[in-house]
Amino acid sequence: METPLGTELVQPPQAASAAPALPALRPLSTGEVIDRALQLFRANFSRLFIVMLTFQAPIYVLAKVALLRTASFVRQTAKGAQASDLVQLAWLMLLIAAIGFVSLLLYQLSLAAITAGSARAYLGERIEAGLALREGFERAPQLVGTYLVLLAWCTLLLVLSTVPGVGAMALSFAVAAGPGRVALFVAGVVLALLLELVVLLYLLLRYAVVSEVVVIEKRSFIGSMRRSAALMAGRIGPSLIDNCKIRLSILYAVNFCISISVMAVTSLPTALLNSAYGVSPIDPERFDPSLVPLYLSVPVDVLGILTQAAVTPFGLLAVTVFYFDLRIRKEGFDLELLASRMGTGK
Repeated sequence: METPLGTELVQPPQAASAAPALPALRPLSTGEVIDRALQLFRANFSRLFIVMLTFQAPIYVLAKVALLRTASFVRQTAKGAQASDLVQLAWLMLLIAAIGFVSLLLYQLSLAAITAGSARAYLGERIEAGLALREGFERAPQLVGTYLVLLAWCTLLLVLSTVPGVGAMALSFAVAAGPGRVALFVAGVVLALLLELVVLLYLLLRYAVVSEVVVIEKRSFIGSMRRSAALMAGRIGPSLIDNCKIRLSILYAVNFCISISVMAVTSLPTALLNSAYGVSPIDPERFDPSLVPLYLSVPVDVLGILTQAAVTPFGLLAVTVFYFDLRIRKEGFDLELLASRMGTGK
């Protein structure tokens, strides 16, 4: 079995003379993975924050532009302006698509940079924001390409997963009108949604460490997808909870709870401001964020950007720790890395 070390990233040749002492690496329980991620997060908080903020700020500005333009269009439509609705809608969709694409690129850059920095932190090095950004830019094209291939593959599988449900819905029209037709149609809808959800969760877990493979092992496209699937397959112990996908699900659940808690707190000031100035996202005629004065909305928005930039790296760092733990358990990565350091006399 091929077991690439991926040490090119964490120990470049030009820095071999200053290689840090190798930290104690061993298999970790799920709780220990979270604890290790928290330790690394606290130790490197300021540098991770700087890296994430570099990309989070422009992503937020783009999202704000899309929100304001959408709000303007919704208000005009609600007031009965129909002469140029289709043209405006086309331009709005084109703008949103462009903003979404640029935001995707920026997010992939941030993902590559944070992953590169997290790998160095896990192996005992100090994260340097400039180095993490540079390494992120180097691997970003491969990461974006892999993401697009993965997106196309997952979309195809999700579409295919709806076939049984759609078939049941189509069959309902062949049944005589009555309760049987309605029941069959509803069953088809439920089946399509359920199968799509199951397949989505499976794909999310199967390809969970694709980014780590691309950035750390320097693979791309199909090879990184296969590598992620191989690492996430099976279990690393005798019990059900030792299943790789279940362990990562627990990690995702913890990160989700943290993210939701922070989001709830940081979104409260925005909700209060919107309420005070009569802005309602569910009422088209009152969907106007520009009604809130800039001297009030800007500080609240800045707080949201800073908070998100501060919290987001933890989830990415935790997945990186989980990735290395998989390689330690399945491939003896810790022993191979130790042997490589001993072979260079470090």
